[in-house]
Amino acid sequence: MKRFFVLFALMIATTIVASAQNMSIGTKVPALAPAEWYGAQLTVQNEPVLVEFFHTSNRDAKARVAELARLAKKYDGRMKVVVVTSQPIEIVEEVIDTASGYFVAIDTARKIHNAYGVKYVPYSVVVDSKGRLAWLGNSKSLTDKQIEESIE
Repeated sequence: MKRFFVLFALMIATTIVASAQNMSIGTKVPALAPAEWYGAQLTVQNEPVLVEFFHTSNRDAKARVAELARLAKKYDGRMKVVVVTSQPIEIVEEVIDTASGYFVAIDTARKIHNAYGVKYVPYSVVVDSKGRLAWLGNSKSLTDKQIEESIE
């Protein structure tokens, strides 16, 4: 009986995670076209991109800010890092530092969130140099090794 409940819970969790996004590995990703950029505007030409969906009310997402700065510095010249938020600039500017090497997309209409099927934060996607999805999921589980494999 205990085994049944564990399997049932695992099945439900898998279904929830699968429905949390509407893209699959290897498919083209939607363009990053926010209503506005906070700081520098991203221009991508055949280079990998880490897209991090962020909200200041989420403790885990806020904790990722320093990690995103580290990733932007480590992969400078090899991969761009973009933070996408549905919050107005006035709210995120207290938490986000545009001098940290990552780009910030303001998506108050949630067009990018909807196009990427984002249901929770922190949530990330890694896009390869051909604009295809290489990795997606909870940002906390993304490792440097997975990034390296995705951007090769």
